[in-house]
Amino acid sequence: MSSRHGEFRIISALALLDLSERDLKQFYVLMQSLGFEAFVDIVRHAEDEVVASFDFIEGTVSESNSMFEDKEEDLVEYINKSRRSDLRLTVSDFVDYMTFELKKLEKERPIPRFDNRRGIKPWLKKIINLFGQSAVLHCYHSISENINYRKEHQNMWRLK
Repeated sequence: MSSRHGEFRIISALALLDLSERDLKQFYVLMQSLGFEAFVDIVRHAEDEVVASFDFIEGTVSESNSMFEDKEEDLVEYINKSRRSDLRLTVSDFVDYMTFELKKLEKERPIPRFDNRRGIKPWLKKIINLFGQSAVLHCYHSISENINYRKEHQNMWRLK
């Protein structure tokens, strides 16, 4: 019964869109051509986008007066370049650290999943839109401090 309930909800959602027969046919053909994993990836990506849109509409995106003057692209470039050259972290490690820091900052807010195929820049843009520039920059600096602290203490104990 619950499976039928889910199917009815999906069909109801499509009906609310008032799509033309041509649009419905294109959607039907697309769904037939996708594998299940690709379909789930598309749906999950759309969910992330919808959550981000609602947060933006509700005004939960924090205002920023950072050194980047609200230029999201500049902040993304700064963080990614610094991640590679200063922190020397892989994308995977950096995403793990950033996710950890963001969860410490705001436990209730969902964090978008990282998609390897799209890369780090779109993911950084998403989290900047959700959390704001200052929060993301704060988390980045926390990661940087932790990494640098570890490096300093590792060097202290090396034999000379």
